[in-house]
Amino acid sequence: MRHCSTTSISNAFKEDRGSCYSDHKGEEGGLEGDTIKVVTLMKKLTFNVTCSLLFGLYDEPMKEALFEDFSQAFKVVWSVPVDFPGTPYHRGIKSRSRIVDRVIPIRLPGLL
Repeated sequence: MRHCSTTSISNAFKEDRGSCYSDHKGEEGGLEGDTIKVVTLMKKLTFNVTCSLLFGLYDEPMKEALFEDFSQAFKVVWSVPVDFPGTPYHRGIKSRSRIVDRVIPIRLPGLL
């Protein structure tokens, strides 16, 4: 596991800085013309840095899938806990399962 020193955080930002503009151009919540939706962009940037530092994860499709699942899971916090298909709670439970299925092999490779 990497240490969360200022050097490792600085290196993670240097690695991800080039992708800030190119990865988010034209995406929903990213760059639209000259307008930047800062909150969504910062969530994405923070998530990418966290994946790099905590999980050592540099696989872009995996990061994107985890970001979508985490976004869905955090929306559930304020939903009514009714577990019927189609409800936000149900989607959040499914997202949590996918997060666990993806993160456990990364953090504990010998477990599964």
